[in-house]
Amino acid sequence: VCRDRFLDILIYGLVAGPAQETFDINQLYAVIGEPLLDALVSMGSEKILRITDLFKKYVFQTKILKILTGLGGSAVGKLKAMAQQANEKGEVNPSFVELLGYLKNEELFDSIADFLNFKDPAIRKTALMALAELGSPKSRELLSVVARNDRDKGIRLFAAEQLKKITGE
Repeated sequence: VCRDRFLDILIYGLVAGPAQETFDINQLYAVIGEPLLDALVSMGSEKILRITDLFKKYVFQTKILKILTGLGGSAVGKLKAMAQQANEKGEVNPSFVELLGYLKNEELFDSIADFLNFKDPAIRKTALMALAELGSPKSRELLSVVARNDRDKGIRLFAAEQLKKITGE
């Protein structure tokens, strides 16, 4: 518990600190390892929900995304594993799925697409939003398929809306 609290404070300090302060996230990751990624993902997908000021929330999330992007393959591999684990358990925080999309990393496409198999329409809609955030040709194709063929009319309409965001049509 103490270690987790320390990591939360560290991440908060890195994210909330002045923009001119720089640090090498890869060096930090080399020292702390997986717990750093866990804390970043938790901060970016769960704890961020506690921030009520929308601008602060946006800035905070943007900085977390920048840090995760800076970690590159280390973060992507961990996020894929976390997504697979959530799928296996059948439990996921919609904010986690959003986070995957905001990273705009094509390697996360399959992880996001898997959330379309959930029964919960809120999770499915969040996965559609995340696919729209990716904006890749594969995302457009999958959104198009869902917009035409999904069994749920609400999901079909939502997929069509997300597709319009990408294509502008």
